[in-house]
Amino acid sequence: MKKAFIVKGSLALLAIGAGHQLHAFAQIARGTLVADVDLRFTYDTNVFGNSSEEDDVSTTLSPSLSYTRNVARVTTSASAGVSAISFTDYTEQNTIDPNASLRFDYDAADNGNATVGLDYSRSTQTNEALLTRTSSDEYRGSATVNYFYSEKTGVRLNGGYRVSNYSTSGFNNVSSYNLGGGLVYRYSPKLTASLVYGFSPEKASNLASGVGDPSSNNHRVSLGFEGQIAPKVTGNVSGGVVHRDFDGAQDSQTAALANVGLSWRAAQKTTATLSISNDFDTTASGQSVQNFSARVGVRQTLTEKLSGGATLTYAQSEYEASGVVPARSDDSLTEAIDLSYSVNDYLSLGAGASYRLNNSDSATADYGRLSLFLSASLNF
Repeated sequence: MKKAFIVKGSLALLAIGAGHQLHAFAQIARGTLVADVDLRFTYDTNVFGNSSEEDDVSTTLSPSLSYTRNVARVTTSASAGVSAISFTDYTEQNTIDPNASLRFDYDAADNGNATVGLDYSRSTQTNEALLTRTSSDEYRGSATVNYFYSEKTGVRLNGGYRVSNYSTSGFNNVSSYNLGGGLVYRYSPKLTASLVYGFSPEKASNLASGVGDPSSNNHRVSLGFEGQIAPKVTGNVSGGVVHRDFDGAQDSQTAALANVGLSWRAAQKTTATLSISNDFDTTASGQSVQNFSARVGVRQTLTEKLSGGATLTYAQSEYEASGVVPARSDDSLTEAIDLSYSVNDYLSLGAGASYRLNNSDSATADYGRLSLFLSASLNF
């Protein structure tokens, strides 16, 4: 798909949205069908995310359809779409990536709830762990059941899977599943506490020549709270311990486990966010990695139609050696700002910038990256 076709088709759709009264939704089988078209122009000073710092301009067109249906206590949501990406110089990176998702939510009121989700996407992106652009087919699934056998006390069961199949030469496929459960306690009508254990094997396959096998079994125990953590503060906070046992001769590893996602309504027009995570992962280069990240953000409504946001993210990644792949340690700091303007109920425009400074003991992973974008979104 040529970039000229993407641009002309997108601008035509956006012009329709700006000049006509489109139907906001369609009703199908007691459900709501919504269509979206997103267009983004991006200038990136480091397309491949490494010390070569090659720049380029890309155009991304992302049409999608989403469907939501509420019947009795079950909410069904489904979506499907594609992202067509076209580069000015690195045309070999042009791609059309499909995606689809399906989710069921069951609300049993005071007795608990259940959620099942399935996702597929083809992901073509700058991969910060692998220091290049990669393409992979990503399959995800998850299920959670909360059942309260008394007014305040209940049990939680959860499971899921992840499969990452890489089509980019030289990288491994990675798969995992997780099973777990524990106790949940209603501390208040708006706050739930949990104590859970999870078991998660991670396997690497199609190993490249000379690369070690990072396959492992992981055990996680965490204590957490979900809901209204404090006045005007909602989200989740959990912490615990994660232990990783390798299938090979590598020494086992233990680390603190953290998962925080909070939103604070600081004022009527101001929302602040905080997210923290610390856990192990397995990369497609055959490495075990411990990732820590912390991000703070703020979003401000400036006028009835205009809003702005800013985020600051610090991340640290410790990559273990794997055969011919050496160990490395990365520290990064990323600043990002954006503006969003609602033209009408259907059309919104956006602009933003981000800068990532990655410091590493590997020369290839020592780089800076500036990204600037302009976007337009049509919703009907």
